[in-house]
Amino acid sequence: FGHLLDARKLARDLGKSPSTWHDLKEVLPLLSQKKYYKKLKYGYARGTEPVKYIDQIRYYQDVLVNALVSE
Repeated sequence: FGHLLDARKLARDLGKSPSTWHDLKEVLPLLSQKKYYKKLKYGYARGTEPVKYIDQIRYYQDVLVNALVSE
């Protein structure tokens, strides 16, 4: 949870929305770059992993919605 707080703070610092997935998806991978993580409370994080995870969940949701619509 701490790394998500860091990502939200970084999003604000970069002029992005800390509340939209569109912007957090861009910011989370930056948590693995020293330029950014050394300034954050919780430090280094493998930010690409949650992005991939959420993308897979959203894809699966689309599959389910399309399956229900097809019936």
